[in-house]
This record gives sequence, structure tokens and C-alpha cells, in this order.
Amino acid sequence: MLAIHSRLSWRWLRPWPDSVCYLHRSHRGGAPPIITFKSYPPPPPGYVVQTSRLAVVLSLLAGSFDKPRAATPGSHLGHIYRGHRVLPRIQPFTKAGKGDVSSHVLVTSLEEVYENAISLLHDVVERPGRPGFRLATGSLHRAELSVALRPVGPSALAILVEELSRLGARVIMHLDTGLAISPSLGIGSVVLATAAIKGDGVSKTYAPIEVPAIPDYSLLRHIQQSLEVHNIKTVAGVVWSLDTFYLNEQLLEHGARLYGKIALAVDMDTASLFTVSMNRKLMSASVLVIESSLPKGIERGSSYLEDESDELRRKVFDSIDKLLKPLLEALALHMEKMKSKVNARI
Repeated sequence: MLAIHSRLSWRWLRPWPDSVCYLHRSHRGGAPPIITFKSYPPPPPGYVVQTSRLAVVLSLLAGSFDKPRAATPGSHLGHIYRGHRVLPRIQPFTKAGKGDVSSHVLVTSLEEVYENAISLLHDVVERPGRPGFRLATGSLHRAELSVALRPVGPSALAILVEELSRLGARVIMHLDTGLAISPSLGIGSVVLATAAIKGDGVSKTYAPIEVPAIPDYSLLRHIQQSLEVHNIKTVAGVVWSLDTFYLNEQLLEHGARLYGKIALAVDMDTASLFTVSMNRKLMSASVLVIESSLPKGIERGSSYLEDESDELRRKVFDSIDKLLKPLLEALALHMEKMKSKVNARI
């Protein structure tokens, strides 16, 4: 049973069993109340009771508490996040905790990209999560960077970005593949997404369809300049994001009619990335490597087949290999720029 005590009243609630909360109201100058949570008996190992001053008490009175947030054994105090909800400290999908993730993260659904990226980092610490989720953190030019692998699809990307934001990530760079719908794009072309058409369900869930799905343009410009230094040609334009990897003819005809003159390529994740990042106040950018083409009749997923399409696969992964180190260096440089801005303000 939960007891909340003040000079004015007593209230009994049960947001979780066998906990006691003391609310002490200062008797000088109307200072905000001091809230102390204690547990009787102590919380089970790995759990912590969370406090956020008066807002917590109001949440308790409204009965809006979830279960206690996961923490290290022996912890007894914490903070409330996201509308006073209690969030797990060890995230359920990435199996990572505070301090395991850098502020700058490269995200992909391609295992080859993940493996090659962490091979470029030093002192790598890897944390395997649930099936399909992997996370590694290492250093490059004295900057700590993280690389995250996720399952295919916008829902998995949204889960990963949510957990990364909880763990302190602030910059997300997405590297994946796409289907060209512009005849000007060849296999291996690099597309920098300037916006995304919301054809997926995740982005519409996080924000109304009228809210644009856009990247952080300062980050996008930084990436573009970094790739130009390495003589990597890029094409900037709009991407059409869908829930499905394989597209039927009816959908392609409909999309080509509506977006053929607007979008350069089709992918699954960019709209979701931009919308979730905007919702969580993160900086994000999406880089796509073209692996199939509608105008050229190359079906989606062709470059994933090692035996049947060696030529296509070589073009795609050669392009990705050329991108990886410049992108990681761009993240490291961006981190240094952010630190310099913070130090300049101090």
C-alpha cells in the first residue's frame, strides 16, 4: 500500500504493492515540496522507485504510474521521463543501459554493414540484444561512436530509435538500401534523403500525415560535405517510404503516377526515422544505396542473392564499403563540433 503524507491530507493508493511514499511540504516561503520514496520491503533486485517532485505525486493521484523502472540492484531513487511514465533502464530489445550508447549512432538493417562498421572502430564493446538487434560501441579518432543493427522494417527501426533516445543518443545516421524509381539512378548510387513521403504506418502513428517527415538539415549538409571531401557523388532528393519490402505492380503503378516526378527512390524506413526522431527531439539523416531499379527492371532484393547476382551485389556493397569510413568520420567530426559549441557557450 502506498501512503502519501502532507500537512493537508493523507491519501492511500496502490500503484504498485508494498511501497511507501512520503511527501514533505516545506513551511518556508512556499518552496516546492520535497518528495521521498522508500520501499517497504525494499524493491526487488533491478528495480527502482522513481521521483519527479510534485508531478510524480499528481501522477500517483491520477493512477497513471507504470511498473518501476529497471535499474542496478540497490538503487532507490531515479527520475520520471516522458509524461511521468516509468521507463526500464535496461532496454528490452537492445539489452543496453545508460553509458552503453554514444550520443552519435550509425543504424542499419544490413549485417554486412554492421560487421564492417565495427571493424573500423577501436576498443569495441558489443552488446547483443534480442534476435535481430545488436549494438556495439567503439572509438574512432578519440570519438566514441555506436553502431546498431536492427531487423528490417519501420516498426523495428522505431523500437531501436526509441531505445537509443532513452539511453542518451542524440544523433542517428541511417544507412540502408533502396529501390530507384528515377531512371537517373543506377545500381550503387547514393541518395541523401531531403524528405520522406509517409507511406508507412509508423510515421502516421507518431504524427499526423500533414506533419512533414524531414531530416536535420544541418546534419544532412554536414554529411554531404564530408562525402564530397572523399569524392563520393551523392544525389539529394525525396524518398517514398512504405511498410512493404516487395511491391506489387498495382502499388508501383499507383506510386509512379503519384510520386514519380517527386521521389527518387523507395525504402521502408526513412519516414519512420525522421518522424520518430522529430518526436524525440533527435537529429537524424538517412543515406540510401540503390540496390534495385524500377525503370531498369531489377527487382527488389536482387543484390542480396550471392549466387544469382554477383555483379549487382558487388556494385551495391562496393558503394557501401566506400561510404562506411567517411560516414563514421563525419559522425566523429560532428560530435567534436557539438562539443565545441557547448564549450563556447560555457
